[in-house]
Amino acid sequence: MNRDRAKQLLPVITAFAEGKVIQTRIVPDSDWHDLDNVLWHDEREYRIKPERRKVWVVFYQNDWIPLAFNTRGYADAEVERVGKLGIRCKVVCVEEP
Repeated sequence: MNRDRAKQLLPVITAFAEGKVIQTRIVPDSDWHDLDNVLWHDEREYRIKPERRKVWVVFYQNDWIPLAFNTRGYADAEVERVGKLGIRCKVVCVEEP
């Protein structure tokens, strides 16, 4: 491993030491796979496994198109805003598969 490769892998190695899940793949078009133990091979790519993202979707009673928000607070603010217009709605949390 040369210094440039070490610099490239340093955030991944640090995350591994902190207990985060590391993933690898052999070629750019292949699927990522979780690793339990990591052997740092130059011909492989490594990354920190992305966390599943949550979004909060506001569904409106009047058949408006649902809106998605990155935080529950923004979704609640939308519910409050349209509530002042007399429109009922509900919030549903959706997590990426």
